[in-house]
Amino acid sequence: PTGTTHYTDMSIWDIHRSQIPLLNLLRPDVSTQVAQSLVRMYQDGGDLPRWPIANIYSGCMIGTHANVILLDTLRKVGFEAFDIDVAYKGMVTQATESHRPHIGREGLDEYIKLGFVAKESSSQSVSLTLAYAFDDWAIGAIASLLNKTEDAAIFLNRSKSYQNVWDSKVQLMCPRDRQSKFHCPVDPSLNSWVFEADGYTEGNAEQWRWFVPHDVPGLIRLFQSNQTFSENLAKFFSESENHKSNFLPNPYYWAGNEPDILAPYLFNYAGRADLT
Repeated sequence: PTGTTHYTDMSIWDIHRSQIPLLNLLRPDVSTQVAQSLVRMYQDGGDLPRWPIANIYSGCMIGTHANVILLDTLRKVGFEAFDIDVAYKGMVTQATESHRPHIGREGLDEYIKLGFVAKESSSQSVSLTLAYAFDDWAIGAIASLLNKTEDAAIFLNRSKSYQNVWDSKVQLMCPRDRQSKFHCPVDPSLNSWVFEADGYTEGNAEQWRWFVPHDVPGLIRLFQSNQTFSENLAKFFSESENHKSNFLPNPYYWAGNEPDILAPYLFNYAGRADLT
């Protein structure tokens, strides 16, 4: 449209965690046009994008994290930022229909039925489950703002799905089969994903252990106590100091990678801001 800028070439896997929240605070004039571009892609192509490049859907990485971008923009900029009704329809469609023309959710039917993506369905099953839980939370939050109480209840309940891949015996997010049996890695710090994904996307069990950005208090409760959570998180950082490399990915905290980018700030939720 005249007078607007259309944005593309967006690595949504990256920018929903950092750049967009910052733009919403400092340059809402830019972030609103980013949000409008996402909605326009849905109107033109039939799906909200995952990682648009020029005028195509690349489908790179996982999840439907455009949901998170749109929620953050809506909360910080306001309802005038973009056509929320059109955007909401696009989000719900991707979260409920398994066969999409471009970008859908792998293993969606199973995720809805079982509460997790089974390991038989995807080599990235744990990461998919955690990503979908986050994305469903975003839909539920927007539904609440729109007074769609029934939708809000459905998606906020689905946002708890991260609990379904938590194996309390080893305190890790683990692959789970269709019979609900866990298949946790023998060495959770092993970067097997470098060669072949084994439940996780661009990270290992140690790194994806902390990815519940929408419900950190709920994640802490899985560890039984604030102290246990803080001790395990502190070890995650101390171990990373023992695995420094300019070649291989760090098997513990890896500041340059997405899945654990928020990990340093989780101490705040456990009452240990001094460790952040």
